[in-house]
Amino acid sequence: MKLEIVFEGFKVSILEDNKNLFNLKIKDKSFLWSSRICAYEDKHLYGEISSSSFSFKSKLKIGLQDYQIRYEASGFAGSYLLSGNSGHYEIIPHKGNKVSIFKNNIQIGYYEKDLINVLKDQKIVLFCDKYVKFKLIIMIILSVEFSGSSDRSTVNIDFGNIGGELRPFDESWYPKDDYDR
Repeated sequence: MKLEIVFEGFKVSILEDNKNLFNLKIKDKSFLWSSRICAYEDKHLYGEISSSSFSFKSKLKIGLQDYQIRYEASGFAGSYLLSGNSGHYEIIPHKGNKVSIFKNNIQIGYYEKDLINVLKDQKIVLFCDKYVKFKLIIMIILSVEFSGSSDRSTVNIDFGNIGGELRPFDESWYPKDDYDR
């Protein structure tokens, strides 16, 4: 499955084959040292990300399910770890703009950010197995990548990860269309 996630300020569009699947509207409800970002589809709460300035952990809530997200570093490399009822996820940034997504130590997808953005904030292309919970994956990407900027610069350049990586990107990985695991 290939999805495009387009960030335009506080609006996020999810597209498949250039057709709009749905839009999310982001509301930043941060106050002082706590951060709370809510994503709405139409007028219904899609998901919520909250964190504190005093912690390296965030909380992600989708429906009735709660997840804990934390960043764990090892030397100059690190990954985002997420745990909840539906398993353990690890988000590993690689050198450049590719980021792999693992569930229970098995790769289920990756996304790639644009290097150069012209007259828009950011576009991310997500490649994932057909039967993943893409609602959760989209919220994970939002928690890692959403900047909340409404800056409309002419050109933005994102070099991605210029530091170390926990493991190299697996060029041979491809999305699965069925339950062949």
